[in-house]
Amino acid sequence: MVDTPTLFIRIRRWTALTTVGALMMAGCVAEDQSGGSAANPSEPSGEDATAAEDRTSEPTFLTTRTDVTTTGNRQVTGRGSVLNQAISVDLPDEPLWVLDWPSDEDKSWLVTLKNGDAVVVTENGELVDVDDVPADVASGGPPLVTVNQEGPVVGSAHDGQSIFGDPLPDSRVVVFRSPADETVTAALVGPTDRYAHDVLGDPLEASAVEVIDSTVDEPVLIEVEESAVIEGISPLLADVDDDGFIDVLVTVSDANVGAKLVAYRLDGTLIAESDPIGRGNRWRNQLAVGPIGPNGEVEVVDVRTPHIGGTVEFFRVVDDRLELVAASEPNFTSHVIGTRNLDMAVMADGDGDGVLDVIVPTQNRKSLAVLTRNDGGVDVQEKPVDGTIKTNLAVRDGAQIAFAVGTSGGTAGDALVIWPALDSAN
Repeated sequence: MVDTPTLFIRIRRWTALTTVGALMMAGCVAEDQSGGSAANPSEPSGEDATAAEDRTSEPTFLTTRTDVTTTGNRQVTGRGSVLNQAISVDLPDEPLWVLDWPSDEDKSWLVTLKNGDAVVVTENGELVDVDDVPADVASGGPPLVTVNQEGPVVGSAHDGQSIFGDPLPDSRVVVFRSPADETVTAALVGPTDRYAHDVLGDPLEASAVEVIDSTVDEPVLIEVEESAVIEGISPLLADVDDDGFIDVLVTVSDANVGAKLVAYRLDGTLIAESDPIGRGNRWRNQLAVGPIGPNGEVEVVDVRTPHIGGTVEFFRVVDDRLELVAASEPNFTSHVIGTRNLDMAVMADGDGDGVLDVIVPTQNRKSLAVLTRNDGGVDVQEKPVDGTIKTNLAVRDGAQIAFAVGTSGGTAGDALVIWPALDSAN
């Protein structure tokens, strides 16, 4: 390893409430912040209350996550491209997760490795060991990086669950914050083993979503039918029906008919749902919501059966339905069966034209594809990578977007592949 003292690395274990406090003050929340209600988690007490009081005086909070935004909506604006020449940096072991490492000194990435270690990788190829990685991250769980005045801090994406009554063990907490500082906080709750699909690494799925809205006195519990589960690791908060208010999107699965997308208002009222796939043990990976339609229409994007062919689908709310308006040919994936990595695809500009695309691995995970909506359906461009994609697709958000992904089995063995922001690309 190369010792790079100019990179400030400080690692400490955050309590659950500390992490939620940082999330709620994060600077990288969803782009659509129009209207909507919000949430107010329970106030911490004792030492946690003192720490929270101290944090409110800190000038800057920024959270980077494997699901891109604190809302769980994997959508960012800005210009970027994964079709340009990439930079490849050798890694000491197989990569599991990649995150933007926010630093004033360097444009760097945090990479967690299969052997339990973590490194910070700069775009000039230098590596710095990260010590004291939280146990959940060292064992393969998704990391989260929060910045305060002392610098970047590594935590676990599973922290923050303690404000919910009966959380799914691997649920990530998602948070939306409005311009008026109203907040919505949500997580999957009510673990159950009644749906034996197990594609996400264990037999437990959620039976409900709990929503904590700062404008409402009591939390709202949105429960699915007794024959169904919510098959995922977090809800997604976004304006699904383009009415200016934040909604809740989940994937509901049933042993008889498989998975469908379902959108609710914050009070649990049903907005719309898609048709189910039609048979059990067939899953949809919900990806993002945003104005990706050919004329800027808001659409919901998923990958249907990412383990079997993998079709990228685009839906719009029509009356009480999520109506399928376009779909790719089968050839894509956003998840490796048996893992909790649901973050291999994003909605972002992938070809440098400033228009939203879906960036997703091909089924063999040896290329990234850029899918662009058109009036007739979907255009596809592909860019091979050296090796097989092993990690989430990480994003450095801004006016100019950078991307990074971890690979294995290429000419360099294990590597981090980086597409620099367009203003710094060669």
